[in-house]
Amino acid sequence: MPKQKAIMAAAALALVALTVISAVGGCRSAPKGAPGSDEEGEAPVEQPVAITYLGQAAFFIECGSTVLMDPYSPSLGYGQINRPAALVTISHEHFDHNFDQAAPGAAVLRGLTEKGDWNELNYEFNGSRLYTVKSFHDPMGGTWLGKNSIFVLETPYLRLVHLGDLGHALGEAEITLIGRTDILMLPVGGYYTLPAAEALQVIEALAPAVVIPMHYRTASYPERMLATLDDFLTLKLPYPVLHQESTIRLTGKELPAQTEIWVMQIGPPE
Repeated sequence: MPKQKAIMAAAALALVALTVISAVGGCRSAPKGAPGSDEEGEAPVEQPVAITYLGQAAFFIECGSTVLMDPYSPSLGYGQINRPAALVTISHEHFDHNFDQAAPGAAVLRGLTEKGDWNELNYEFNGSRLYTVKSFHDPMGGTWLGKNSIFVLETPYLRLVHLGDLGHALGEAEITLIGRTDILMLPVGGYYTLPAAEALQVIEALAPAVVIPMHYRTASYPERMLATLDDFLTLKLPYPVLHQESTIRLTGKELPAQTEIWVMQIGPPE
């Protein structure tokens, strides 16, 4: 009898172990109907995110939905943006960032309220999320140019950070709230935004895979107070600089292992 009881106990333990293993193994595959998966429950296939630079601080993002970030007024000099989008984000209410008419019918996420206070947003859509981080447009607590909202776009595989018109180096609180950064859209023209030295501090603090320079003087927008892109690139940058087309498409697996600066051509507004 003791021997029979021992055999029965061992069999019971083996059954429990098999049940646990099956349960754990079942969690590794994607559920049926998950984005990018097939009906057999295979792992989802990562779809690339497309980023198009339209000049100044305007970007058109395709990530399963369409997001237009900081569209400028046609009076800026780049032309009329006409990009049908599901969402428009506006970091602050200056004419070179808040032209929501560029995407009629889109849902508009404003980083600031009508009174100029921060509008704390946490917006989920199509498996992605947009949220804001408080910041200032100048290094004097907003007393000169007001407040600014940083927009973080979190897709299932990539995290994009649009700094808007950030006017100062980031503190620990902002760095923590922003979190992991894959793509960083960074103003580099200075004067209205943070100076070049502090822009480099932001890169170091966030350690993004890719930095996309924005908000600088061009022939289309010859604002004399802004520095040019070359002014930024001729600094002693500790990162390799790569020149890209006006649209890039990439997945999380294609991100560089170390920080790179990707200079994008300015694409047509429509």
